[in-house]
Amino acid sequence: MKILVVNNFVRQYFACIPISNDFLDEIIAYFENETNSECLINSVFAADIWIRFPEKRGSHSNILKYLISKLESTDKVELCDGLYEAIARSMSTSAEYGHRIYLSGSGRRFIVLKERNEQLSLGTTGLSCWKASCDLTHYLLGVGASFVQGRNVLELGAGCGLCGITLAASGLTNSVTLTDCNKHVLGLIEENLCNNFSQEVRQQRNIKVNYFDWMASKASDLYIRPNLIIASDVVYDNEVLPSLAHMIADLIEAGGRGDVRCLVAGTVRNEDTMRAFLSAIEANGLKVDETFTFSDDAFRFEDGRCIVHPSMFPFVATLQCPTTFYWISSAGALT
Repeated sequence: MKILVVNNFVRQYFACIPISNDFLDEIIAYFENETNSECLINSVFAADIWIRFPEKRGSHSNILKYLISKLESTDKVELCDGLYEAIARSMSTSAEYGHRIYLSGSGRRFIVLKERNEQLSLGTTGLSCWKASCDLTHYLLGVGASFVQGRNVLELGAGCGLCGITLAASGLTNSVTLTDCNKHVLGLIEENLCNNFSQEVRQQRNIKVNYFDWMASKASDLYIRPNLIIASDVVYDNEVLPSLAHMIADLIEAGGRGDVRCLVAGTVRNEDTMRAFLSAIEANGLKVDETFTFSDDAFRFEDGRCIVHPSMFPFVATLQCPTTFYWISSAGALT
């Protein structure tokens, strides 16, 4: 079996996404070698990391049930206790929070992301991870990494903090400031920072968390002047779009216009809402320099380019549609 297939499976399993039975059938062949089987069980299914960071509720149980059922039906494989212990642990959890683990390209490093099991809880959607956040992180760590190098990054509506935390971990940025206006979300960001960085590393990499409400705050309320502003899944409520666009304009103006850009990523659930956002952008003296999409492991640009780049941050959304990216700058700036 090709190692790439196994690596892809491991990445998806740690990210706690559903895995198709067809793909699991491919993995079953890997168990026929006793050494491979023990390695996969001990380092993936029964890995100690799941004790410290329990997976999202229900994310592994169906996968493990299917594998055990298939493997028990063949006499080619003798299963060790680790697989049964893994499914027992997975089915017994009742915690409100779970963890996704995103592996680096080599698999030697990882980002732990704690989140609520429900996408809407405590009056906010910010306590759960969303596809646009995963795709934004994937872009800025790969195809768009040059836009991050040496930048002071500000994330608006940071949610669980995946993008900002991962950018800080990459070492590409000069500083990262994660912001939100919900106290529960800010508390979760702090937890995720503590799970991924020591206090010393946080200071070395200039990682901050700030309360920031684009409905009420001002750019001058921030201790930094960002030259890269990022946001994902923030375009969904028509009532706040004028304030969001005004805040982006305020931040770009405060940072010196020409050197400051904003990248907004989101899944277009409602065309009217997106049109309202783009109108608000224009009304605030801003322009969209470039629009591109990500779907089916490929970035597609307006000039016809297509860059195939399988995601390091896999996510399965209920609504299957591309993530759309908008590069935004001051209408008076040269790009």
